Amino acid sequence: MANISNRRVDLAEVTSALRDIATAIGNIVIPNPIGMPDSDRLLAAMNGLQEAIREIKTDITGIKTDVAGVKAEMKLNPMRMYNGTASEDSPLKFPEGVRLLAIIPSKSAISELTIEQCRTVLSRLGLAYGLHEEVKPLREKIREHLGAW
Repeated sequence: MANISNRRVDLAEVTSALRDIATAIGNIVIPNPIGMPDSDRLLAAMNGLQEAIREIKTDITGIKTDVAGVKAEMKLNPMRMYNGTASEDSPLKFPEGVRLLAIIPSKSAISELTIEQCRTVLSRLGLAYGLHEEVKPLREKIREHLGAW
């Protein structure tokens, strides 16, 4: 074994030698043994699996969104059942944390809401509406959401 402790190491020379080794390794052809899939087919299969995984993730995200929507609807069912059976003069129940009794004191009051009141109510309920929608369809959205038929 040679003693190189007294010799100065030239980093540029070492870097160049490492590049030459890496290039030489990159040029080595590894034969494809019989029975092993070739690299193109393997790569295509891996790409196919990656695409399938992306599709599964998209499906799972969609399912999670659907489940969240169903849970939100189920949470409103007791309120809707109460409001659906309430008399026209009874006070309505609203989703948790939504205060609308001053605007809608009873089921019959929905029929008297102005377009601005409807927009306020829909906004507080977190429901979308068109800026050019007439008052009657807005009232129906409110009735449907609250179960106040």
